[in-house]
Amino acid sequence: MGPAAIRAAEAAASLDWKVGDVILDLYEVRPIREGAERHYARGHGRVYRVHHKDWNIDLAAKVPLEDAFKTESQQENFIRECEAWVTSVCIPMR
Repeated sequence: MGPAAIRAAEAAASLDWKVGDVILDLYEVRPIREGAERHYARGHGRVYRVHHKDWNIDLAAKVPLEDAFKTESQQENFIRECEAWVTSVCIPMR
């Protein structure tokens, strides 16, 4: 992951996405499920349900927690966590 991606993740870490927000003009934030929180806190970040507007499918998007993304070591841990998820089975949220 290059410096630009790190900066984008740092900027996202300070945000609190809300249902209806559109991220990168591509992902619409949706409720995790009816009556549930808008995100789950998991590991080093918050997991949101987002709808990919081009693919017409719901996916999970993980945003790093601000306190878990300050040092280079923390950034590397978050990246490894995301890479492990992406390289495993990709299951759409339903």
